[in-house]
Amino acid sequence: MNRIEDAVFCILDLETASMSNTRPTRICEIGAIKTAGGGEVGRFQSLVNPEEPISPDVRNIHGISDEMVREAPKFADIAAAFRDFSRGTVLVAHNTAFDMAVLNQELRRVGLSKWQGASIDTIRLARKAFSGLPSYGLDGLSSFFELKFSERHRSIGDCEMTLQVFWRCVARLKEIEKVRTLTDLLEAGRNLRAERIA
Repeated sequence: MNRIEDAVFCILDLETASMSNTRPTRICEIGAIKTAGGGEVGRFQSLVNPEEPISPDVRNIHGISDEMVREAPKFADIAAAFRDFSRGTVLVAHNTAFDMAVLNQELRRVGLSKWQGASIDTIRLARKAFSGLPSYGLDGLSSFFELKFSERHRSIGDCEMTLQVFWRCVARLKEIEKVRTLTDLLEAGRNLRAERIA
């Protein structure tokens, strides 16, 4: 199978309890949307009890409080369900270096192997598809494409935006003949830093 049209992609976004560069952070919300052929084929979303306090800095960004996650499942309780949901897909994230590192850390913590499949970074795709933009952040791309968030800095809202950015990039890369096959697309969206730290 090397046709983009035959592949199933899993758009992933994680919200975390901190943004520390000195210690691992924990997931406090996970969202994922499965997509194929430009359409949506499934969703996975859950608040997650990070088993540590949510720092005020990130709480001010995503709005998730300790109270909201107190009764939420721990990652260990949903890890297998997420693995089942995403099995056989290509993982897509806006900055895979962050999401893959956090996801793999959580998977290892609960005794599961790290993500074994391919991954695509929509920042890399956007840079190749639409060169010269002032910003390749999700906000900048949403403005460029004139798209509206349903809920910014929440996992499903950011997944919805990433999904739209992803398919617009795929269409543009096909149009300018930089991508024809799934192999081409994987190479275009490859984030070497994510692969090194995963």
